[in-house]
Amino acid sequence: MKASELLSNPSAGMIYFASKKAIDDKSFGEEIAGHIFSENTEISRNALSIALHSSIIGKDFIGKNFYRILENYNEYNDDDFRSLTLSLFNKAGVPEKKEMLEKLMILCFSEMRRKTKHTILKINAMDVLLKISEQLHEIRGELFWQINEQIFLNQPEFREKAEIVLDKLLSMEHEQK
Repeated sequence: MKASELLSNPSAGMIYFASKKAIDDKSFGEEIAGHIFSENTEISRNALSIALHSSIIGKDFIGKNFYRILENYNEYNDDDFRSLTLSLFNKAGVPEKKEMLEKLMILCFSEMRRKTKHTILKINAMDVLLKISEQLHEIRGELFWQINEQIFLNQPEFREKAEIVLDKLLSMEHEQK
């Protein structure tokens, strides 16, 4: 089965199958990764899902395709797609270039402030910001205050994750001193 056929009408079982196949067959994995930039939101979302399950995308892919990833992120007004994209950064890693980190940081802070009931999206944004703060230490204070501001405005799942992230931020600061 071709990746394009699978991505246009997948079932949960097929996504699992495709994830396993992408791990074993590098060319199939590359074909799946190429569909992340599809003009069709559903195909792109399915490709992201398979990429996340199979871990076929790493920091190299992120570095080479960062601006295309952000373009898709901004183009699709779909919180599920955006959440998957942020999950990709959580799993594959954030870029190393400061300019890219700053753009991603701005995007994630805006997601945390945006009024949405998509709790997973906000949690993913918070996780990406935590990863960024490992490289850009200067954002830790801002992240700490943003989380504190959002903690009571969001769902219990967000609060639970926020407490964990706040603890990590405090321990990172303590280790740095």
